Amino acid sequence: DAFQPEESRVDWEKVQAERAQRRAEQDESWASANIDGRIHWSVRECYKLYSSQLKASVRNYYVLAELAAGLTQSSCPLYVLTLPLVQRIVELAFPGHAPVLQVFAERPSRQAPRKSSFQVFVRKRPLLQFELEGGEFDSVRVHPRGRTIVCHDGRLHRSGRRLTMTHHHHTFDRVWDGPATNDDIYSAVQPLVHRAKQGLDSTLICYGQTGTGKTYTMMGALERAAHDLRGQHIEVVFFEIHGKKCYDLLSDRKVVHLRSDNAERVHVRGAHAARLEAASPEELMALLREALALRCVEVTERNPISSRSHAVCELRLLQESTSAPLGEGQPPPLEGESAPSPAVALSQMSIDSGD
Repeated sequence: DAFQPEESRVDWEKVQAERAQRRAEQDESWASANIDGRIHWSVRECYKLYSSQLKASVRNYYVLAELAAGLTQSSCPLYVLTLPLVQRIVELAFPGHAPVLQVFAERPSRQAPRKSSFQVFVRKRPLLQFELEGGEFDSVRVHPRGRTIVCHDGRLHRSGRRLTMTHHHHTFDRVWDGPATNDDIYSAVQPLVHRAKQGLDSTLICYGQTGTGKTYTMMGALERAAHDLRGQHIEVVFFEIHGKKCYDLLSDRKVVHLRSDNAERVHVRGAHAARLEAASPEELMALLREALALRCVEVTERNPISSRSHAVCELRLLQESTSAPLGEGQPPPLEGESAPSPAVALSQMSIDSGD
């Protein structure tokens, strides 16, 4: 400073104050920006620009999970340590992460099975080749024993200055990781087929975003169900709901209508019911593939043949005599309808299915 001319000296305190003021003004301007647009930008760009930081956050999460597990295992050296002590160590290594360790320590390792006639299963889709080539990373982890899925949700603040990572835990009746096959999935679907063969109705709904594998999973279930129904007399009804209209996939996309009777049972009026006597798996699948070829599809970013409708396939198991009396408690059919029969209904529903 002794050799610096008076006029060239810098008031650093003033500079810092000006920078702080400009930063506050910028944050205020961001706060008034279009929120939806900023969120969309942050989700799409955050994972590309800050993937290394987000990946590090996910790794830190599982380091904490291992530490918490070690505190409860007598064979682990961490077992002799107390939770408060480990929390202090974690706070030094991962500032701000001590509360996460507390959550791990209090969370039960396994959830008791849920007894319900309506169960929710989740199948995780693995990353596709173009996603790997684009530098995307896996932000969903599956824990089959705990029937839990963890979604690592990284976000960029509207100001563009702060990254946040939220770890969402979701527990379901059953979960499958990416390597799971259609045979694994069908082990949970097969009881529905057996239930229909015993004279009861059962339903499978495939629900998810475009490109998540609903059609792939549904076809895998149908192919295996076709083998279990070998030799059965089957009546097939297959239609799709697109926008506000309903189309028969077994009758060249003829428009049909959904109607409900006084018992609130829904009927498809005008739909063609294809009947197969002593059906073989090949015969049944040929009919279903022919119907699927008529579905409304569209090219999307994630799927070149994305289904743009809700598809419903109903397999009715017929008795030897179609004139058999109705069971007690069953409503009579509408005019022009056949008598209700035990059925396996498979429905594919898309979150973003068009109109």
